[in-house]
Amino acid sequence: MTVNRTAPLSGVAFIALFAASVGISNVPANTAPNSAWVEAYATHSDQARHLATGVCLVLAALALATFLTHLWTRVADARRPDLVNPLPVVAAGISAACIAAGGIMMAAASGSTLLFSQPIPGAPLLRLGNDLGFAMVGVAGMPAAALSIACLSIQARGAGVMTTRMMRFSLAVSEIGRASCRERV
Repeated sequence: MTVNRTAPLSGVAFIALFAASVGISNVPANTAPNSAWVEAYATHSDQARHLATGVCLVLAALALATFLTHLWTRVADARRPDLVNPLPVVAAGISAACIAAGGIMMAAASGSTLLFSQPIPGAPLLRLGNDLGFAMVGVAGMPAAALSIACLSIQARGAGVMTTRMMRFSLAVSEIGRASCRERV
């Protein structure tokens, strides 16, 4: 398969990997006692699940960056010789970096315990890693993705790469993503 045929699949891969990370993740509530947090990381299967969450987020971030960069490249090619604002690609890079960093933060404690036989950290550190990871993914990464999608939709419509109906749908998806992250904070 060529890049032009596989790049759109990376958008589907992002959705699947991100959904998998949410489905795999199973941390206690913030109000849970410290013992519940330590217990949630106690077994090898728990540790593997938390590590898988982080790996899925890193892979999702790469898939998102691939998809959005591919779309921007198509817009830039269609607009030649005019220049195209790079803001969507910059926002996609920021989003991917934040999502991947969040996944790493969520997986660090489990990864070091599972892979390197380190002791399980205390509950405060487990909570911190999870909360920082969520903040990187949801508070920083997803709004940057929403910005990238919104800008790309407008640019793609202007370049004739996207229909008006698809642009409106993409703008709605962007707004829903942005709003859902804001509600969770």
